[in-house]
Amino acid sequence: MFDFPRKALKPVIVSLGLTMSFTLAAAETDPMSSGGGQSAMDAASAQMSLQQKAQSLQAQLQDIQQKALEAKPELKKQGADLQQLIQKTIEAEGVSLENDVARLKELKKKAQQTGVEQAQREELAREFQQTRQALVQAQQKAMQDETVQKQQQAFQSALMDAMQEQNPDTKNLVSQLQQIMQQLQQSRMQQMMQQQQQ
Repeated sequence: MFDFPRKALKPVIVSLGLTMSFTLAAAETDPMSSGGGQSAMDAASAQMSLQQKAQSLQAQLQDIQQKALEAKPELKKQGADLQQLIQKTIEAEGVSLENDVARLKELKKKAQQTGVEQAQREELAREFQQTRQALVQAQQKAMQDETVQKQQQAFQSALMDAMQEQNPDTKNLVSQLQQIMQQLQQSRMQQMMQQQQQ
């Protein structure tokens, strides 16, 4: 019930449109919820394999990114300036990023405690979803801001060049991760359609 919004909480460091705090949570499924017996289990197994590959690729890219940022302090500052701009743009929408993130953590912790009555758990879930949705919407709106987009594009280009210097295989790794993400998204959509038909 509590899908913690890691993408909304982590620093927004992007490369070629990839959120480097990429999370597989949206693609995760319960193999027993899809129905279809063995075929559903096979699909879940294949999806788990893709998720593991994506996590491995993400780890490699994060390592390359970290080395690139350490090698170029000016690039690290450029990323910090971008993050600060995004945060200010989000907060300009009336969202207190720090307070809302803290509240989400608090709600999650409360909901996981033993002895919480069902009615209270449902109320916590409602508040969690409302706070999370406000954060996600504010982040999406901030990323559409023209100034943010310009700075983001400039940072992405500089970051990719620096990562490519660190590891000439970077673009290939990014391409592989993008393909896997697309496969996971397609798999998820197919499972949703199958569930609706049952």
